[in-house]
Amino acid sequence: MFLLLPCVLFRLQMYWMVSFDPSGGRWWFFLLVIFCLNLTVSVFFRTIAFFAANADVASNMAQPTTIMFQLFAGFLITFDKIPSEHIHTHRAGRGSWRRLEPIPMPSSCFI
Repeated sequence: MFLLLPCVLFRLQMYWMVSFDPSGGRWWFFLLVIFCLNLTVSVFFRTIAFFAANADVASNMAQPTTIMFQLFAGFLITFDKIPSEHIHTHRAGRGSWRRLEPIPMPSSCFI
């Protein structure tokens, strides 16, 4: 259930954002492929964690594979290609939570 819920919630928006075929059969096949991919990646990273000595080593081993998966998966959507009605999904992502400008601090907090 834990792996199925993110597949349905996040991939539903992605399916319509890139304008795939709106038929029901193709949507279920897409969901099946994404769910199987989610299971495969989960097992892969659990295997890396199993063979690593500790969490730091596992993190360093998983980073290059994650970068390769993202570069060659074809699922990267650039900001300028997102339709204006779906921009809220980009803003809900963890990458947009950080602020690019420094937070103004009152001068009294440094005294």
